Amino acid sequence: MTSQTSTEIALTAEDFLSAASDRFPVGQVLDVRSIRTEGATAMMLDYDRDFPVSGVWFSRKIHFFDMSFSKRPPGARGYFDEAFTDHRSLGKIFFLPAGHRYHGEGGQGRQQSLSLFLRARPQDDEDGEFGSSITPVLSKCLRLEGETIRTLLTRIAQEVSTPGFASDLLLEGLSLTLLGETARLLHGLQGTQLRKGGLSPARLRMIEERIRNGDRSTSIAELAELCHLSPRQLIRAFRAETGETIGVFVQRLTMDRAKTLLSASDKPIGVIAAELGFASAAAFSTAFQRSSGQYPRDYRSMRQMQGGVEVKTGIVI
Repeated sequence: MTSQTSTEIALTAEDFLSAASDRFPVGQVLDVRSIRTEGATAMMLDYDRDFPVSGVWFSRKIHFFDMSFSKRPPGARGYFDEAFTDHRSLGKIFFLPAGHRYHGEGGQGRQQSLSLFLRARPQDDEDGEFGSSITPVLSKCLRLEGETIRTLLTRIAQEVSTPGFASDLLLEGLSLTLLGETARLLHGLQGTQLRKGGLSPARLRMIEERIRNGDRSTSIAELAELCHLSPRQLIRAFRAETGETIGVFVQRLTMDRAKTLLSASDKPIGVIAAELGFASAAAFSTAFQRSSGQYPRDYRSMRQMQGGVEVKTGIVI
């Protein structure tokens, strides 16, 4: 591994893990392996977390990739506040480009993944490959698709797990190729797929505000009328834009509201269930457990005991 002399780049894998864990605590670390170069730090991380977390990630100097090699724990989701404000689930690969603020949360469970921190170049700014031009396709970063990207990350993971001669050179080269392929993918999506059959950001915000300010009985017909579309057009356009159904979207916003009520109030579970439109406290508890991996009472107790887990400040490296 390359020895480091510059204070600007002399961050170890442990430094990155510690900084990231301040925002998204990993719980019990079972195994961590790493390779570090001047421009990249790659870690294979195996951890088990027995509590939910939420926080904010922001860095102007670091790009971050995560590739899961296990099923993600329940509630692994997030959003970029400059592009959309509803939590969307994470895929096998997600990418947090430098200069974009990410709000995320995750449930309890064991996770095995590759974490890759890449030093951003000076030109990766407002007008660079990962600047404001990719804002319209930031939602795609949460579920990054592409065989080339998957292959490159898998190759990096193999090198970290079983390093060999010139591992640092391989990591450096693979990382640069990965950034180039990711930039090409995102800009291709922006040019050909973003508005193809989808909804405008303004209409998505209207739908979100209606659901948040209304109740969970909001109908497809009401939302379609709000957007001046037919129900069939709305269903098709919403899925094309977000990759999910309106029903799933409504359920997620309902659970977001439930978490706020459980954390910020002492209302009985039955009262909260009624406010959210559930027929009973039992129905609400079942839905909440499926969404977050915890029952409402357990979630409330955990928030009270670990009030510092939810972090509002961002990571800046």
